[in-house]
Amino acid sequence: KWGPDDELGTLNYITPERVAAACRLATTGKVFALGIPLDRNGPQSGTRARFNPMPVWLRSEGTRVCGDYEVRAQGATAADDARRLLDARVGAQLARWGFAPERESIEEWAGTVLTRRYQGSCPDAAQAAAAIHFMCVDSELQMNTAAE
Repeated sequence: KWGPDDELGTLNYITPERVAAACRLATTGKVFALGIPLDRNGPQSGTRARFNPMPVWLRSEGTRVCGDYEVRAQGATAADDARRLLDARVGAQLARWGFAPERESIEEWAGTVLTRRYQGSCPDAAQAAAAIHFMCVDSELQMNTAAE
């Protein structure tokens, strides 16, 4: 819609004129914090911590478990920084269960986003359950190197 090099998307609708018009709507000068934490302590349903969609699969053939981790990074060394963060946070634990990176992709949108899929076969349901629990509860499937 805005061209192949656009990185703002719908933020293109926020023009200086619209910002000025919005400012004229203020009548009291009261300030409201609109930021919310996007970590596990973010918006809650009341029953558990923040819940994002989990890109984790259990495949019936050989009880294979797959999970996609996404890391956002900035700068000239963004992809390497993202890889190092994944290796440090999840690589060793997943390797203990025999999981290995299956594929990796890099996209550029408002910075660098590295997505890495880990996959492994679990010999029994208990190990599959432990791996899924680690991916969905004990680790963060979406990370940002700026938060480190």
